[in-house]
Amino acid sequence: MDVVRESRHDLEALDRLRRVPFVRELKYTSIHEGPDSGYDGKLEITTPNGPFQLLVEAKRSFLSRSTVDHLIAWLSQRGEQQGVILLARHIPRQAAEALIEANVNFADDAGNVHLKLGDTYNWTAIGTPAPEPVSERRPDSPAQLQLLFQFVTCPESVNWPVRRLESGAGISTRKPGIR
Repeated sequence: MDVVRESRHDLEALDRLRRVPFVRELKYTSIHEGPDSGYDGKLEITTPNGPFQLLVEAKRSFLSRSTVDHLIAWLSQRGEQQGVILLARHIPRQAAEALIEANVNFADDAGNVHLKLGDTYNWTAIGTPAPEPVSERRPDSPAQLQLLFQFVTCPESVNWPVRRLESGAGISTRKPGIR
């Protein structure tokens, strides 16, 4: 796959498209140079019957019903519904149904996909819920980092008593000045 400056999230949605049975190869090219076409990239999908070209619209924020309605209206005005694919973090069932009715292709990180290429190829899978967000919380103190490092370097230490962990990780659970 030839990839030019695509985000981690676009990669997840593209991975979902690779799993569609008739997709043989994907080539994604970002559109950030030249005049603004209103799209984020181009996607070439190779099938057993040859390649198909789609313009990419990427939406990384929450897709509300009004956002989907606005997108559908914009695409209808341009007459490009079938030649466009929406890549998103998550497309809720109601939004997916509206996009399918408007003949708009889409793929999201969760695995919801609607891909119709001409009259030959059609694949739809919707209803997959949004994935649980990964915690991006970081340890609050150097002692917490030391403790995490202890667990990584010595996995059996998760079963040690607190006093042994203190000495092994080089930390103290006692407050300063208290004996």
